[in-house]
Amino acid sequence: MGQNCCSRPREASKSGSSLFCIPEEGTEIVEYDVEQEVTKIYRLPEVQLPAQAKYCLVAGGKLLIGGGRGRVSRKAKPTSMNEPLSAVYLFDAHDPHLLRIRSSLLSARIGHVMIAYEAFAYALSGCLSGYKATKTCERYSLAGDYWEAINPMQVPRIHAAVCQFRKKLYLTGGNTGTSLDCVHTIETYDTMLDLWTVLDMRLPISVWRHACAPYQAGIVVFGGSTPEGQHNFDCFIIALGTRRITQMAWLPHAGEFTATVLVKGQAVYTIESFTGSMLCVLKEGRWATKCLIQI
Repeated sequence: MGQNCCSRPREASKSGSSLFCIPEEGTEIVEYDVEQEVTKIYRLPEVQLPAQAKYCLVAGGKLLIGGGRGRVSRKAKPTSMNEPLSAVYLFDAHDPHLLRIRSSLLSARIGHVMIAYEAFAYALSGCLSGYKATKTCERYSLAGDYWEAINPMQVPRIHAAVCQFRKKLYLTGGNTGTSLDCVHTIETYDTMLDLWTVLDMRLPISVWRHACAPYQAGIVVFGGSTPEGQHNFDCFIIALGTRRITQMAWLPHAGEFTATVLVKGQAVYTIESFTGSMLCVLKEGRWATKCLIQI
């Protein structure tokens, strides 16, 4: 990738204190530093990232971006605008003139989720073609720059949410892709054993394009929408030890929540991902919002 991909900020953010969001247009990356309360926008004048590309924060404050769908273009073949892509990029916020191309996914996919844990990043489920969800999953070696297959999930799902809690990955919600019915099960992945398990509990609502994060003694699930296009303002905590689900205060701002999520102390931070313009913060059981950029 050539130089001058992005505009350089005045100074790099502190590692571990930033959120990142790629708005729907795919021509810029939004960063918000929760400690400095500063918003930075990295513009990509020579690059338009794939539509609905997924991404996750990896070591060193870098963003791994993978998959997605080809965008509408007069020069593109009709099939290239519909089929999933396998391209992978690494964006370094500390040196934003470099948007590096990394090894491609083993399978081109869209509607998947990505998360980094220890030495690997994971690309889980999604669609390989058409709209039917797949069970296949793969992981990326951050040191070796290669992808390898891992055991498939028990339940295929698209547009789910994922988080890490106590050395395991947890997937919530999503859709099978074959109907408007959402997946209500919660599936967990043991990274040491390469083992998927479906928990004996179900989400109380139908939701996708939402977010989840470790919170208190379990995980918090919030935002997103239903397959019918209705906004979801719900927020609830799943206590994994007691299997108890508790409703919390509703979100004050609806939208998609597929950007990175940051947990610092007792607070959860994320950005509404369609526009990248709204910061949402869960603290002391209540939500607050802050406008990051004018749209």
